[in-house]
Amino acid sequence: MKGKIVKKSELKQEALGTLSRWVLISPKTGNSAYQRMAFLEGKAGDKGAPHSHPGDEVLYCIAGRANIKIEGEDHLISAGEAISIPPGASHYPEVVGRDTWTAVAAYCDDCPVMAKAKP
Repeated sequence: MKGKIVKKSELKQEALGTLSRWVLISPKTGNSAYQRMAFLEGKAGDKGAPHSHPGDEVLYCIAGRANIKIEGEDHLISAGEAISIPPGASHYPEVVGRDTWTAVAAYCDDCPVMAKAKP
């Protein structure tokens, strides 16, 4: 597969709780067989819907601050910081402070299935 440039401005905005999400890379967009990458954005007080993934997720904060609630534990993340979320852990972000929060999330929902399928 050849590389493909993806522009956020050309993607459909989705709701993740009261946050906004744009799935930049995924099997559906045709530019990755397994991995996914999403751009997240929220205003003060916005909160994501609790969810989990069968594989790891890495979240990188671009701007603002958010409390990442993982299995009931609080993890405050600020611009320039990243956090790893373990497989199967229920989690969601909640924007704190006055600034808009932006982040990217990289995750692989199919990776555990692929790992089991390998000889």
